[in-house]
Amino acid sequence: MDVPTLVTKLRRLLTAQLALAALFNDIPGDFVEAGVFTGGTSIIMAKVLERYDPSWGGTGGSGTSGPGGSGTAHAGQRSGGSSGGGGAGPPDGWRPAGRMLWAADSFEGTPAPVEQDNGGAAGMRSGFQGEYATSLETFKTNLKEFGLGQHLEAGRLRILKGWFNETLAGAPVQRIAFLRLDGDLYVSTRESLEALYDRVSPGGLVYIDDYGAYTGCQRAVHEFRQRRGIRSPLNIQPVPEQVMFVPPAEETRWAAAWWVKEPHEPTWPPLRPPG
Repeated sequence: MDVPTLVTKLRRLLTAQLALAALFNDIPGDFVEAGVFTGGTSIIMAKVLERYDPSWGGTGGSGTSGPGGSGTAHAGQRSGGSSGGGGAGPPDGWRPAGRMLWAADSFEGTPAPVEQDNGGAAGMRSGFQGEYATSLETFKTNLKEFGLGQHLEAGRLRILKGWFNETLAGAPVQRIAFLRLDGDLYVSTRESLEALYDRVSPGGLVYIDDYGAYTGCQRAVHEFRQRRGIRSPLNIQPVPEQVMFVPPAEETRWAAAWWVKEPHEPTWPPLRPPG
């Protein structure tokens, strides 16, 4: 799919595969993307839902209904909190039955790098303030050009406009089946994980784009996994020697990473010992 994105073909394919895995394994919850830029990978995630999730008009997928599910119920319901503005269609606090796609971005580019964004392996980037700036209107126009305007109007696709520390913690997302993070920098990645990870369902999928390209992104992932005692294997992509169609320009340092949330990860915050 020739979507408007800077994401490489292999990572687009991986995004689609993980979205499909969440559906076909009946993982309860919504799809969330933090860092959507012009909308290319949001379009891919929405197209997977549109094709295979019954609540989006597709076939197959889970039979779960209700908040964060993927059922075929037609009645909507209210959910506490605000959509963060910038969306179209139903008012804040209302959500349709079934699975949703949440698209979060400042639409002002990345925040200012911090100390943790510096250093790293040769060739890795620190980033700069305002990188990947675009507009909300560009994002919405691209969605509509790919036939997704109806999902904005119906409230199945919600936009969270603003800095992550202002929008994610209070977003009315109850459960997450597929969490795709593309914030690039340390603060963006850390804030996304801190605000959303506890809502990822057991067996849910967590994808970190540009894990191998930005020092701060990789550092935030390592710190978070260590702090939370996450032992689920961290899968690194791409692997050119195993994927023969990857062109030479797809360097391994531009790798993404992903893992599956295990059913019995340590409780957070840690439980106090008895007595």
